[in-house]
Amino acid sequence: MPARAVVVWVGLVALLAALSSSPGPVPPAAQAAGLGALVALVIGVGARSSLVLSALRGGRLAVADDGGPSRSPLLVGLAAAVIVGVVVWGAAGVLALRAPAAVGIGGALGVGLALAWPPGGALRPSSTTLSAFLGRGAALAALMAAVMGAVVALGRFGLDGEVAPGAFSRVLAGTFLCDALLGVGGFVRADVALRSGLVRVAPRPLPEAPGPVLLALVLAAPTVLVLPSLLPPVAATTAIAVKVVAGAIVGGLLHLAGGLRGSRRALT
Repeated sequence: MPARAVVVWVGLVALLAALSSSPGPVPPAAQAAGLGALVALVIGVGARSSLVLSALRGGRLAVADDGGPSRSPLLVGLAAAVIVGVVVWGAAGVLALRAPAAVGIGGALGVGLALAWPPGGALRPSSTTLSAFLGRGAALAALMAAVMGAVVALGRFGLDGEVAPGAFSRVLAGTFLCDALLGVGGFVRADVALRSGLVRVAPRPLPEAPGPVLLALVLAAPTVLVLPSLLPPVAATTAIAVKVVAGAIVGGLLHLAGGLRGSRRALT
């Protein structure tokens, strides 16, 4: 994986840890372990996928009809989630681990496992429709965004009390900015998978989609500047639910926008 990709994933972990910071009470061990495991799962899958795409683009990983399926991203994510869950659970019983520490441990191990398991062999190409290819990516991105939203909201707001409109708006805007990375990932996934022949689709005219980073900024700006004046204080559980749903929708749509731009580049 290129050094800049590692910097991006480490930066995302740092952003998630910062967003999940709260002056509230130390979370229970089970909650801290859950936060760390969820982050490890998402970061492990994402960082491993980046490594595979980078290897394809750099010619270090081949595409062949007798190759095997690429299941390693999910395996890396699941392995990281189990290890982090056990480690954080044990550490939280001894140390007062706050949410950012659990998030940092989960993200660091997710990235570490992704880098420590080098891709090998060849990958088998698959044939599908472009709509199905982009739809699967958007669905997975929405799930990842929902998990990241849940992690940040649980760490920041907890499950009790109310959340001030300003705090809720800032964290929601931060979620949209994190989702922009999923949009960039959608672009890279489509461009590399289609150019390398890993995914084979019938070429067709595609519309020009707006850039995912621009869309994220357009959503984040009014969220921070306007939303606080429109909202009353909201219950923590409501804030968590809204953040998870909004993050999933925006994450899926930004990934789809990036995927359309990447597909247009690869197929034209």
